[in-house]
Amino acid sequence: MQPRQGPTRRAWLAAKGAGLLALAGLPTAGAPARAQGAAPRPGPIATPRPTPVTRPIPASGEALPVVGLGTWITFNVGNDARARDACAEVVRAFFAQGGRLIDSSPMYGSSQPVIGHALAKLARQGEAAALFSAEKVWTGDGAAGATQIEASRAHWASPAPGAST
Repeated sequence: MQPRQGPTRRAWLAAKGAGLLALAGLPTAGAPARAQGAAPRPGPIATPRPTPVTRPIPASGEALPVVGLGTWITFNVGNDARARDACAEVVRAFFAQGGRLIDSSPMYGSSQPVIGHALAKLARQGEAAALFSAEKVWTGDGAAGATQIEASRAHWASPAPGAST
């Protein structure tokens, strides 16, 4: 057996997690927490953001970033207020870097209400961003599918297509 080259999966995931926490402005393990009222640390969000790579949606031609935000597991935090607020910071960082596409499903536990919490929090703070939602429908019954879509829309306070906002 040859020795492993490069980082282990655990080290790679830890580095990526620390990067997400840094993007959200949260302290990482071993990093000193910022004192209340202290000036923000310079970081990736404070730097000019690169233009995301986009592709057109075939039906409309609207340009959409090719990288989106998945919500399975990470956003399934239940009613834990601190975890919900941390997820809102991840969404804030995602939008700050030009993200628009959020993928979710009713099968992802509390992910949809948690994303709804994040979107509402950002909107209250004047930081709402253009959002493109990719939803999965988990039923074979057309009527039940429409009900699932409406429930998802309600979680995110998203208007029906064609409705004025």
